[in-house]
Amino acid sequence: MGGVSQSTAALLEAYQEQIEIYKQLLEKAEGERNLLEDGRLEDLVASLQQKQELISRIGQRDLEEHHAVLVEHFQTGVFSLPKMIKAATLRERFELEKLQTVLGELVAVLERLEEIEKENETRLRGYKNYISGVTSKQSQLKQAAKAYQRSKQMSELPEGKTSENKS
Repeated sequence: MGGVSQSTAALLEAYQEQIEIYKQLLEKAEGERNLLEDGRLEDLVASLQQKQELISRIGQRDLEEHHAVLVEHFQTGVFSLPKMIKAATLRERFELEKLQTVLGELVAVLERLEEIEKENETRLRGYKNYISGVTSKQSQLKQAAKAYQRSKQMSELPEGKTSENKS
């Protein structure tokens, strides 16, 4: 039973650590919303780099090994907490239910993070389209200004000069 208890405790600790990291990622994502709205791209890039560092800390940290211990002990064939809880003793059930609660919290944080990331992605696309539109409009304005300058120069030339240039 020590192996099962140790594996359950190790999984509980690992998932709690993941929750803390994902909560930090969630805070970053919420901050990125403001950066996007303000057009602060340099700060956005810095935030994305910080998020990448946080993500690299998550890792699977022996989770598969601990999953395998529980799957073998409860003979479920796959890592399924509901199946394991049904097969568990009272003490094991208590530990597994704590693990199930932590996993539920992890899922909730991940769902919220996914939602905010999708919103930020939409904002970023909108910002990109806005910038593309501005660039396109600037290009059109420059072309119009050049055409205006040429026509203005042509209209200011004396009559004789225009005919000389044509021949």
